[in-house]
Amino acid sequence: MVPFRRNRQSKILVEFLCRAIRSPSQTKFVLILGDISGHSGFLTAFRRLKLCTYENHVILAQPPQTSVENLHGISSLWHWSSLSDAGGMPFYRFISDDKGKGKETHCDEEPYVSAKTLVFWDMVDCHIPDGLDAAVVSQNIGSALATHGTVSIYAYGDTNQKIQGLESSGIVFRHSPAGDKDARLEKIIVDFLCCAIGNPDIDNLMLIVGDLSGHSEFELAANLMSCLNFTVFLAQPQNASQQLLDAVPKKWLWSSLSAGGREFYQWKTPQAILDYPAARNA
Repeated sequence: MVPFRRNRQSKILVEFLCRAIRSPSQTKFVLILGDISGHSGFLTAFRRLKLCTYENHVILAQPPQTSVENLHGISSLWHWSSLSDAGGMPFYRFISDDKGKGKETHCDEEPYVSAKTLVFWDMVDCHIPDGLDAAVVSQNIGSALATHGTVSIYAYGDTNQKIQGLESSGIVFRHSPAGDKDARLEKIIVDFLCCAIGNPDIDNLMLIVGDLSGHSEFELAANLMSCLNFTVFLAQPQNASQQLLDAVPKKWLWSSLSAGGREFYQWKTPQAILDYPAARNA
């Protein structure tokens, strides 16, 4: 996918999910997009919304001849030329059975674990330090976040690479090829946003990620989630980009968090978040 197109679609995806989080399940969303066949984040988001709300309220419009696949979670699909003409009709509709649940189901993702704090860990850019394993690091993260309630960890990496201690760690592992950072970060941001849909127990969200230069959608997502009263924490390696600092109240160095250490940055002024909606619309 052309980089600027992917960046634009990623911003649309983030905005769409943030609106879905704070909207009632009856709300209808209309997405007018080009080809998203290589953008798995949209397909995952559609399935997540269906899984959490039990209804389909997503309408998709695309140009003719656009590649269409995995429509699960879409209530109706339009050709853009038909939707833009007031008299047009959709060429695909989702059919519900008598119980209100769709006949087409493809919710292969499990619901998110109920916890006060959810952690999303990029195991590739934030690898397990020498001398530790996944189970020990998981315990150390829990210890560092002990004052923030129960902690559940989602980790992202390549299942083809053996990870010591993973099976006994309690970590939910999401496969992503080690060489495709964009795909991995897309999985993380979709989970980061989707976890709040239909899950009122969550108070805090933590990102453990590497350098996010060129991925401004994370700054947008962190700011919007903060505006929705979620507390966002961040852990990164030394010398990673600092673009998320305005959106997080606490930041750890990954070397410290993985050892159960304290944060090094505490954000004192909430004005950046209070000003964010106006700045975004300016």
